[in-house]
Amino acid sequence: MNREEFLRTIIKDRYGSLRAFAKNIDMPYTTLVSMLKRGISNTGIDNFLKICKHLNIPPESLYGNDATFLDRSNITLIRNINLLSAENKKLVLDYIDFLKNSAHIDLEIKSYYKLNSSNKDKIKEYSDRLYNSQKNKKRCYFSKTPK
Repeated sequence: MNREEFLRTIIKDRYGSLRAFAKNIDMPYTTLVSMLKRGISNTGIDNFLKICKHLNIPPESLYGNDATFLDRSNITLIRNINLLSAENKKLVLDYIDFLKNSAHIDLEIKSYYKLNSSNKDKIKEYSDRLYNSQKNKKRCYFSKTPK
C-alpha cells in the first residue's frame, strides 16, 4: 500500500468519505482528491501537515522506509488503539513495552504464531472485551454485607 492509499483508507475509515474529511478540515474536496491522485510528495507542506494533524499521524511516518503506517493490518491496530479509553490504551502500551523489552521476545513472537485458531480467537475476544468495556463502562461497587 502506498502513502496515498494509506491516507485514503484512514480518511474513509474515520470520516466515512473524502468529502466529509475535506469539509471537516476546511479544505476544498478537489484539493484533497488531487493530492491523493498526484501524490502527497507533490503537495504543499501546509496542506500535508493539516491532513497529518487531523488524522493524528506523524508526518515523518509517511516518508522514508517506515512501513508501519503503510501496512493495512497496522492501520486496523492503530485505529483500534485510538478507540480505547486512556486506561486501556495504557494497558496495551505497557504490554507493547513489555514485549519490546523482553529478553525472550523472539520466543514470545514465535509462540504467538504457533497458536491455533482457537487461541487466536481468545486473544481477539480479550481485545474486544477491552474495547467494549470502555463503551459499556459499568462500575461495580462492593459493599460489606451487614453482620
